[in-house]
Amino acid sequence: MHLLDRRALLAGGVAVLVPAAGVAGCGGTGGAGTSADSTTPAPTSTFPTPTPAPSGLARADLAGVIEEYLDGRTGDYAVAVHDRRSGTVLSVGSREGTMLSTVKVPIAMAVLRRVGERGRWLTDREDQLMTAMIQQSDNAATNAILDALGTGPVENEIALLRLTSTHFRTDGRWGLSTTIPEDLLLVVDALVDGTSGLRERAERHLLTLMEGVAADQRWGVASPPLPGDLTVRTKNGWGVIDGVYRVNTMGHVLGDGRDHSMSVLGTSPRGYSYGTRTVSALATTVHEALAERLA
Repeated sequence: MHLLDRRALLAGGVAVLVPAAGVAGCGGTGGAGTSADSTTPAPTSTFPTPTPAPSGLARADLAGVIEEYLDGRTGDYAVAVHDRRSGTVLSVGSREGTMLSTVKVPIAMAVLRRVGERGRWLTDREDQLMTAMIQQSDNAATNAILDALGTGPVENEIALLRLTSTHFRTDGRWGLSTTIPEDLLLVVDALVDGTSGLRERAERHLLTLMEGVAADQRWGVASPPLPGDLTVRTKNGWGVIDGVYRVNTMGHVLGDGRDHSMSVLGTSPRGYSYGTRTVSALATTVHEALAERLA
């Protein structure tokens, strides 16, 4: 199934779009003068054809589980889940949100595409900067990468991946780029499926970096309470905009009978800790529900 076909499915009803429940909600906004975390497809890409399942967890039922949890929280959360076993996508409260440091994944992909086009691999310096950008969410490393790369390759990467609802800020405030949860799923799935158009070595390298994010950033999709022997690739984003914390998470979970990608764009008026607890518990809730295949 082509990326474009995935978008057609999202628009045509294979994904259930559920209005956001009234929910109570780092990363970093990036660029000079913004709050930040100081801890710092290719067009031919394909997705697996959904496997018919005579029974399983209905999309509406999982939506209900998500809404039931979020009903008791403060904030606003948009959620997207792709059960890669069945190919089924579910969206709850889909909306546009600020990317914060989740934008660092397509930035990394743009770097890897550029070096591949030039027939070489990352230099030691490039690899050091990329590792700091992904695993530590280091904004200074991100700025150094963009100084060398420019913004054009990142815009091109977004176009190649057909992230039609993602808009990259080229004025230095890259963390204020915007997206929707479904676009973040497309980024994760392109890497996991090996359909990004990058060299296999490049995809593996970025996924390995996403497996090794700093321990204090392993919340959300990578929340430590997730049970079982799992491989988790993730990148989170967080920061304050207009006095309200944003907490975003994206990633892939494999193991314990599961194989799913997930993304959340969240706002937490009650702060960082409350927001990260919310998205972590949400990820655990989805993980538990996906003991059954999403039909």
